[in-house]
Amino acid sequence: MLNINTLRRGAIATAVCAMITGSAQAAIFDYGFTVSGEWFDNNGTPFNTLPSPYLTGTVQVDNSLLGYAAITSFSFWTEDKHWTLAQVTSGGTIFDSFGALTEFNVQFSDVDGEGYVYSNNTVGVQQYATSESNYCNVCVNLDEGVPVTTPVPEPETYAMLLAGLGLLGAAARRRRRVTAA
Repeated sequence: MLNINTLRRGAIATAVCAMITGSAQAAIFDYGFTVSGEWFDNNGTPFNTLPSPYLTGTVQVDNSLLGYAAITSFSFWTEDKHWTLAQVTSGGTIFDSFGALTEFNVQFSDVDGEGYVYSNNTVGVQQYATSESNYCNVCVNLDEGVPVTTPVPEPETYAMLLAGLGLLGAAARRRRRVTAA
């Protein structure tokens, strides 16, 4: 049978560990990117993308992870088509020694078409219904990353946690007295 003091110490140790590990979270950053330049293939205009487009997108990465797993969000507009992380099929990331994203690549596809973005090189888009495709070279500019801030728990949160632990201890003590009588 477990001793009530052992349970109390275990609950307190668990709460302290949760507070310590909860504050040490991975660094997540949002990066914007733009695509501007001439399509070099110019095989039509998939998704109404102009021959010299100015396209925008964002990628969110967790620099504590590697490769494709580091990409936590993706959004890219090719004129009237919006690609999201749900359509991303593969990709990768490269971080510098300070944890800043230096390169990323994503490949995406759905029933409408497919494409890719290589931040250090090219973009390609193909639309299945029209058989149109376009590509550009050296046309991606990656913006500086902006850290995604996670809310820091207020002191009241910790006070409620400790009060809850105190109530659990009081209830256990009361139950112990009732069973002893």
